[in-house]
Amino acid sequence: MLVRTMFKGIAAVCAIAALSSGVFAQSAIQTVSVSAADRAAASSVISKFLSAMPQGTQGTQALKIRSDSVMAGSHSGDGDGDYGTQNPADLEYNGGHTIRSAVQHPIYQIPSGGPCVAAQPTTCWGDVPTFIKDLGSSEFMHITDQYVKADGNHRYTLGVSFQWSFNVSSTPLVDADMAALAHAAARLAGVSGYGHVFHIFLAPGQVECFDSTFTTCSSTVFCAYHSSAVFSDIGEVVYTVEPNIVTVFGCNQPANSPNGGFDATYSVLSHETFETLTDPDGTAWWNNTNSGLLGSEIGDECLFWLFDVNGSFISANPVVQNFNGRRYAIQTEYNNAAHACTIEPGRGR
Repeated sequence: MLVRTMFKGIAAVCAIAALSSGVFAQSAIQTVSVSAADRAAASSVISKFLSAMPQGTQGTQALKIRSDSVMAGSHSGDGDGDYGTQNPADLEYNGGHTIRSAVQHPIYQIPSGGPCVAAQPTTCWGDVPTFIKDLGSSEFMHITDQYVKADGNHRYTLGVSFQWSFNVSSTPLVDADMAALAHAAARLAGVSGYGHVFHIFLAPGQVECFDSTFTTCSSTVFCAYHSSAVFSDIGEVVYTVEPNIVTVFGCNQPANSPNGGFDATYSVLSHETFETLTDPDGTAWWNNTNSGLLGSEIGDECLFWLFDVNGSFISANPVVQNFNGRRYAIQTEYNNAAHACTIEPGRGR
């Protein structure tokens, strides 16, 4: 059965055009810093939306499955796993904007003295740039076609990467910090609008919360989230936040995943990417008719966790997929055309 929780804020409804079609060279890693002006912009956004992926321990229901069956079997060389047929409910279009194409920009939190290095993100997050490129060129990504009304290949590409020098703090960061950072990166690159998505990757040990009440945090409630903010100076900025969840209980993947713990990062990044493209402001594709799934987006409907027969959490329940000859254990996405959670655009599994 499906385990679900949804967090939503106020949705933006306006489309802000990109300030520039060009960014820095893809191979360059730009250093971004957050200024007082960036923080002021974040504190006075015109409109804001936030939607989070909950940790597995937050579920109220459980998919009962034997732990030794996880990741067993195969499917036409595409992937493996044991999750059966998942047919939650079709998504509805609610009139808002979607993202037909976008350049994606990783932002890495780099504490002084290591261990994380932006030039070698595999140290802390896995090979994020390669995953972004592989996902963007995959057949899996074409599940979005029906929602965004575009069908071209390679619509979602890798752009410039940023490094943010900020030591891990015992005081949690909050979404206002993330919005200020996204604003700073967009301002530095000279871009904004739906054509650019900024993915923020936090260093190990850095907790992040929705706000200064510190009640809804990456340490206890959510694995990642996507957000959009309309700033008075540069307009719309779309971003996601990925706390370092490689070993976070409730977000982790099976131990025998192809990329070990890094598949947890890849899976939540995939989840938030699909939801960002199909529902950047909370006004586009989500379930608004099924009471049990109300508010669920394309990734939420296929967010399944594995529990043992005693109800103890095992891991997230991914499907191993092959992109460009590389294997990743990531979750399925909801496909209206197939009326099911799938790994391919045209049919269910």
